[in-house]
Amino acid sequence: MSNRSLFFLITGISLTSVAIVVFNKKKQLDHILDNIQFKLVSVKNFKFSLKQFSMDLVIRAVNPTVEDLSVNTGFLKAKVIRVFEKKTGKLLAFSNLDTSKIDLPSGGHFDLPSVYIEIPSLTGAQYLLNELSGKDTQNIINNFSFELDLSALGKTTTIKF
Repeated sequence: MSNRSLFFLITGISLTSVAIVVFNKKKQLDHILDNIQFKLVSVKNFKFSLKQFSMDLVIRAVNPTVEDLSVNTGFLKAKVIRVFEKKTGKLLAFSNLDTSKIDLPSGGHFDLPSVYIEIPSLTGAQYLLNELSGKDTQNIINNFSFELDLSALGKTTTIKF
């Protein structure tokens, strides 16, 4: 076997090995993204003005799968979060996250960076008055639904919670 043939054989085996590893990683990532869960953990820095309510939300990603997800390359990004009024579906607020550092162990969780949102005062005051008057016994944050855009391998997925 000549040196040239040996070179092409080794190159072919190497490229095939890399392709198999990439295919398996993509399959693992798809499995995790299909099963990942997001939960609102806390509300911080709640502020009220005549124009708006503002707050920082802490959102936790939970990995119920047996695979670890550790990304530090921008290959997986949490891009945008949107806040909606549950009853009407009206968009109240959105915020850009643009985080690409994610360490999500198997069966573990990862807290995304705090998200600053603003909600119009009229909507927020209505919920607050209902809660204070006893008409609405649930937590004020339960009146909202959330959407999070995740981007991985050029594919954007919207997760609702």
